[in-house]
Amino acid sequence: METIRKTDHNELLTTGAKVDRKNIGGVEFLVNSTVHHLVDSHKIISPRVAVLRLKTKDQGTIFIINGYASTSTSTEEEKEGFYKLFERTVNDGKTYYKVVIGT
Repeated sequence: METIRKTDHNELLTTGAKVDRKNIGGVEFLVNSTVHHLVDSHKIISPRVAVLRLKTKDQGTIFIINGYASTSTSTEEEKEGFYKLFERTVNDGKTYYKVVIGT
C-alpha cells in the first residue's frame, strides 16, 4: 500500500509498502514544498523501487528512480530479480533527464 502525506513543513512524502516480517520495503521520496507542485506522477514499482516524475517548464520531464538493492541475506534469485526490475524501470523512463538515487 502506498501512502502520501504532507509533513509538518509542507513537504510531500510518498512511501511504499513494507514487506511483512522482512526488513525491506518502504522506499520513499521526500519532496520539498518549493517543488512539490512540479510532481507529475509517482509510482511504487516494488518494495525496493519507486519512480517520481517532475514536469518543468524549462527542462521538460525529469524521471527520478529510487531503489535499494537486495542485501547479502537475499537469495541470488531475489538479487537478480531486483536488478532486472531496476534496469527495466530505468529503460522504461521516456525522458532525456533521468536521475538514479538509492543504494
